[in-house]
Amino acid sequence: MRHIRNLLALILLMACSTAFAESGMKSVTRENVNVRKGPGQNHEIFYKAPLGYPLRIERTQGEWAYGKDWEGDHGWIHRSLLGNLKTVVILGSIVNLRQGPALDQPISEKTERGKIYKVTQSKNGWYKLAYFDGNEVAGWVRADLVWGQ
Repeated sequence: MRHIRNLLALILLMACSTAFAESGMKSVTRENVNVRKGPGQNHEIFYKAPLGYPLRIERTQGEWAYGKDWEGDHGWIHRSLLGNLKTVVILGSIVNLRQGPALDQPISEKTERGKIYKVTQSKNGWYKLAYFDGNEVAGWVRADLVWGQ
């Protein structure tokens, strides 16, 4: 009986460690990916996520992951459509991207709420952002002005 309890405890521990290994920040690997209200293709589509869309994965169920987005919405996405590319979403209405990681650096461009960028570097509370259509740098942004990564 003791061996059976130990075996069941080991199985439970392995199942939990797999779920936790899949948790954390992930990004959508394709354009217009269905985020569903339940874990399966038979569940209603809640919204479509664009390429690079960051999600904080909270748990998994089989081939499905349950996550939260930058607006606080929760949904299910097939795990095969998630990757480890570090991405962020701009939170502010209009946000300055700078040429370096400091407020005294010149503004390289302005961006707006909801735009998604790749993160190529982080330094002292700043992220260096790049566009998806290449590795061209967009600029540096303060970490408190974005969600993800």
